[in-house]
Amino acid sequence: MKDVAFFICLAFVAALAFMLGGAMDARRRRMRFDFCDLRNEMPDAEFQLLVSAIYPVPLEFVRAFRMAVARALGVEALKLHPQDRFGRDLRVLNYDGVELVGILERAFDVRLRVMDLVRVKTLRGLCRLVHERTQEISDLDPPLHRDPSPKVRPGEETAPEIGQ
Repeated sequence: MKDVAFFICLAFVAALAFMLGGAMDARRRRMRFDFCDLRNEMPDAEFQLLVSAIYPVPLEFVRAFRMAVARALGVEALKLHPQDRFGRDLRVLNYDGVELVGILERAFDVRLRVMDLVRVKTLRGLCRLVHERTQEISDLDPPLHRDPSPKVRPGEETAPEIGQ
């Protein structure tokens, strides 16, 4: 009888934790939406200018980056500014960061980690990081949708046949 009571208590605590986590997630998303809703819209050209002060980033890339981030966070793309911090302003925690990284990986075919979000801290830094990774393709860290060991070496027309 004690075992049944223990498992009932355990199920009750788990359900309570799940409901509390869901409520906190909804509150965080609502705070993010309210933060972005009160802001003025920033055109893509101005966003590009603020991101590209030292390192040039093309306008098409900036537009695609903002759309991907907005889709991941559930806000309008024009309300995102380059100085927005992930933790304080956009309230990106836990699974929001994983979802953001996953969407950016699929959109730009690059490898990202959640630790990259923690290191760069702002949208400006993340935009530069993603753009750098799209420009510099390395064999040690290949894009997601590319075979890490190419069948044809650069300069060869076809793959060498075995037995010829």
